[in-house]
Amino acid sequence: MSAKQATPEQLATLTVPATLPGVVRRGTPVWAWDEDTPWAVLAVGNGEAVCAPCAGLGIPSLIDIGNLQVDLTDATGRTHVSWAIGGDVSDSRLHPTTDGGWLVAGRLYYPVAYPIGCTVPTLRGIDRKDDTRLPDGSYLVDVLALKVIALHVLGGGE
Repeated sequence: MSAKQATPEQLATLTVPATLPGVVRRGTPVWAWDEDTPWAVLAVGNGEAVCAPCAGLGIPSLIDIGNLQVDLTDATGRTHVSWAIGGDVSDSRLHPTTDGGWLVAGRLYYPVAYPIGCTVPTLRGIDRKDDTRLPDGSYLVDVLALKVIALHVLGGGE
């Protein structure tokens, strides 16, 4: 039996603001505010990013970072967010732990207070047993947890 696939509505929620500190760098997959086409960052500086469409031919554009959302359905976007949370570490993947938390970029996060790690209250609503997958096979719950942790640690969230 194959795993349930995330709906287009679920996938559409899997972004974080490009304004989160340290997230956007060369190669970060982003969505522009008024586009249906995924973009990739070519260069970033002074609150702006030079972006090019990911598919087909297109002219690179200078876009204010405030108008961009980082795509968490893309593994590169998740990696760049993980690096921003924990610094450039060799293991940027998100791992559920046996005691109810998540390990991301070498740091532990829990839905309730534990002696080690950072408490992130909004993780309580994420069902760790949900088998829904993204198109690349990643677990939807892990990406949702990463989004909540990124907003909590980097700003813009609980």
